[in-house]
Amino acid sequence: MGEKRKLSEEEVEDLKYQVRLNLKIAHYLFIALGASQFLIVFFGWLMAGESTVYFSKQAQESPLFILLPIISIGTAILVWFIQYYRLKKFDMKRPLLQKVFHFRDTALMQAVFIEGANVFAVMVAIITKTYLPYMFFFLGILVFAWAYPSERRFIKEYGIGG
Repeated sequence: MGEKRKLSEEEVEDLKYQVRLNLKIAHYLFIALGASQFLIVFFGWLMAGESTVYFSKQAQESPLFILLPIISIGTAILVWFIQYYRLKKFDMKRPLLQKVFHFRDTALMQAVFIEGANVFAVMVAIITKTYLPYMFFFLGILVFAWAYPSERRFIKEYGIGG
């Protein structure tokens, strides 16, 4: 009853295709989210115009500016916890395709949180007309790159290859 049957060559190829397809979908969605962040930075830079300074006393007093490090650093910690706890709760005995779905969903969940924090940093830069919030944006981009859903990361976290 609990015996596993050996997969045919065709089933193995289909499984490999499904794994690669889902990793590729995660890859393309990640690229799109990353590109949209840089597009937002570009428009933010255009909107801020020439009156933008590196830092100002008014910006320092803005509640948004005070929230910026909390949100940016908090998001970096949050995405690490998302990965840690989702992996910890996941049953590694599940089939390969379920592992790929779990990996893809985790990576995209992380990407959404990081993008939200990065967009917030750009909006703070636009509102306060300062460049300093872009440092938090680039911190977010580093975290975004860390969360990239590569096949290498999948193998490392789930102990198998696609």
